[in-house]
Amino acid sequence: MSVERELISVTDLQKNTKACLLDLNEVGKKIILSNNKPQAVVLSISEFERLSHDFRIKAIKPDTWEKKVIDKFDKKLAAGKTNTIPATKEYFDSLK
Repeated sequence: MSVERELISVTDLQKNTKACLLDLNEVGKKIILSNNKPQAVVLSISEFERLSHDFRIKAIKPDTWEKKVIDKFDKKLAAGKTNTIPATKEYFDSLK
């Protein structure tokens, strides 16, 4: 597989999010570049699960403060008082 398919610029990600993430499940990861330097990596769910198993990464459980923030966000979302879209697998699947 071509490494070029894994590399995306932060500008391209901002302007063409759907196109940049469209083949994420096939490629496995996208390396986000800013000024031609790697800044972040986006993993597909299957790649994350593979790495989690391979490296025995344990799920990180939220602490008390994080639980409160999550609950507050969920309540706002349910009440329609936020325009933020949670980045779920279903959300990314809907971009296809």
